[in-house]
Amino acid sequence: MGIAALVACLATVAFAGRAYGQLPMVDEPPLVFGYFQNSLAYADSDDPDPDNTYFLLQQLNVILQRDWSPDWTAFVNLEFVNTYSSSRMTGAFNLEEVWLRHRFSRQLSVKLGLQIPEFNRLNAIKTKTPLLPYIIRPLAYESSLADVVALDELVPSQAFVSLYGSIPCRAVKFDHAVYVGNSPNINTDRSQGQTGVDTSRTFLLGGRLGARTNDIQVGVSGTIDYVDFLQSVRVFLTDTTTDLREVPRYRLGADARFMAGRFVVEAEAIIVRYDESSPEIHLNKDFYYATVMANISDRCVAYIGFWYLEQEVVAVEERGIAFRGLEHGKYRLRIPTAGAAWTVTDGIVLKAQVGRADQSVDNKAFTVSEFSYYGVAASAMF
Repeated sequence: MGIAALVACLATVAFAGRAYGQLPMVDEPPLVFGYFQNSLAYADSDDPDPDNTYFLLQQLNVILQRDWSPDWTAFVNLEFVNTYSSSRMTGAFNLEEVWLRHRFSRQLSVKLGLQIPEFNRLNAIKTKTPLLPYIIRPLAYESSLADVVALDELVPSQAFVSLYGSIPCRAVKFDHAVYVGNSPNINTDRSQGQTGVDTSRTFLLGGRLGARTNDIQVGVSGTIDYVDFLQSVRVFLTDTTTDLREVPRYRLGADARFMAGRFVVEAEAIIVRYDESSPEIHLNKDFYYATVMANISDRCVAYIGFWYLEQEVVAVEERGIAFRGLEHGKYRLRIPTAGAAWTVTDGIVLKAQVGRADQSVDNKAFTVSEFSYYGVAASAMF
């Protein structure tokens, strides 16, 4: 099935009127819009692998929206990454969002269905590539790197019920959101029954509190869920009776954005902690980024930034076919980056970005390398 046919099919299913009664605006098509970004990049690595240059349809989001009334909205977000093609087996296609929203007031709305949860500022706008100056977004939010970075561990990707709103108080608006979703223990094996369902009795619980004025925006976020994937390494532990089912995982986030004249400073922190009972496993993660942007003109912005990822890593040490034990290390990734974005016209943005990744592990059993990225891109909304 082609992409156009797929979009048309989903639009028909999601927005068709009921056969037994006509709904308002049923004869009007849903609003269709979206964002995409194409890029050309050169990657220079210090390891034995050759350098590479590539074109990439980095991301495409096709969005369908139907406003039944001022209070009721239906929304579908289809995401295609890395030059998606089912026949060539490249990239990925995801149903990122399919939800229904009822707005009680400016202070309170309820959203029901598959949705991207509120967690730090950038998570809510990460798909809107023309509004961001980056080609490669800060790593926790870069969908095109999901194959190499454990994005779902750093940031929650799905919720199904949320309550949120904004409470004005003089010059300040206070934002609030709470949500619930599935745990990460989703069945992906057809031989084990229905796929896509949670195999545990637990949920994801999370929320965000924030405050904003015209020049300042700050917020704190948090989630708790319970993971089963640590069970896969239990056989390598000294104490194989250790129970690694439904291990609590906590995410804490903080975000801030400040504007002063032509300058904008934004920064975020993400801390991930696993409450595992085994002293042999440590998978905690920390991620931070900061960006300083300068509005050179009304259409041009330049920026410099720094990203930092630190996580504990575990690997199986073997000699021949004999298992010897677990190797532990602390992995650190430091990426200074710089770039610029030029708004050609409303909805079309040209970008350039460079970055240098410095990787290190404090255990010689692990090997890492440094690499550089140079890219240009065109981003647009339609």
